Amino acid sequence: MSKSDSPLQKPDGKTIIGLTGNIATGKSVVRRMLQHLGAFGIDADGLTHLAMAKGAPAYRPIIRTFGRYVLNDEEQINRQRLGSIVFNDPEALKMLEAIIHPVVRQAIGALIERSPQNVIVIEAIKLLEGSLSDYCDVVWVADAPKDVRIARLIDKREMLPKEAKRRVEVQNPQTDKTAKADLVINNGLSYEHTWEQVRNGWIDMFGAPEGAGANSSASELSVRRATPSDARQISEFLNKINPKQSLSRSDVIGMFGQRAYFIALRDDDVEALAGFQIENLIVRITGLQFAADANQAEIVAPLLTELEEAAKTLQAEASILLVDEAAYNGLENHFKALSYNALQPSEIRISAWREAAKELYQDSQVCLLKKLRDKRILRPV
Repeated sequence: MSKSDSPLQKPDGKTIIGLTGNIATGKSVVRRMLQHLGAFGIDADGLTHLAMAKGAPAYRPIIRTFGRYVLNDEEQINRQRLGSIVFNDPEALKMLEAIIHPVVRQAIGALIERSPQNVIVIEAIKLLEGSLSDYCDVVWVADAPKDVRIARLIDKREMLPKEAKRRVEVQNPQTDKTAKADLVINNGLSYEHTWEQVRNGWIDMFGAPEGAGANSSASELSVRRATPSDARQISEFLNKINPKQSLSRSDVIGMFGQRAYFIALRDDDVEALAGFQIENLIVRITGLQFAADANQAEIVAPLLTELEEAAKTLQAEASILLVDEAAYNGLENHFKALSYNALQPSEIRISAWREAAKELYQDSQVCLLKKLRDKRILRPV
């Protein structure tokens, strides 16, 4: 048995939460909320996509097995074409899994081994169908009613109703997963309701989460990671800088279901806010916003530095910062001093980073890239 085929070894002193659920049950929302509480989250399905990227460990074996038909014009693996083969042929699916699963297991093991966090969350839609569940201390299952999941696929993934219904119904029954759960998160109502369940589940396992900590002296700038408990203060800040909107505390908690935030405060007032998402070992920073009277030049370096340090502990390999042109023009030298390089998303050489930038980039923005790690977990072979 090769090293990559060997089973994962449970690390000492770390608790592994396995997180699963059928399509559109909100697994990623639950994972992000656990990250707000201090866990290190791993998206196993996202690692699968990275493993198939051009030059990554599974890229050439997949081409050798399934042929160049699965490539697009840029010689990236077209997952839709590959899916059309394997999801209609059980033997072909087994061949693909024999290529992908050892690579992903090895990546998960490496990420956990070097993670400083004591709580690890592994999100995988097929957690219970494979060997990953044997590696977990507890299993959490995200659940939502069938009609809610169909509506999410139509709204968020822009599927036609017929296709959304088919995608939900073709999967194994959700009850197969909930029956094996140590904790079921009912994720069919509000984000606030989901947050309460996640937080209570954390408290039952680990006790009360650590607080954000006290700010520095009143006149000093303080930068820290925000949590959903800061939702009211953040909503007041956002409504102040954009009076046309009227965000409630619940609205902001909903925003925490999609991304995390760092805030800069002085005299307990929010002076700046930066939203970020860490997916597939890439941190994407968006929504960099300042109070009208804030000293942006004073704030931007400590804000981004603290955010980057948090991203590094979550093992992000690159930071992509998307800012409006006006903000960039006023802070260009400060971004350069922080080693952010402005370029078009299409100019980014590493495909996973390039696609991550393209997904959120808008024409009115400047794309800035900074490498955070020299050694990538799924580097080219």
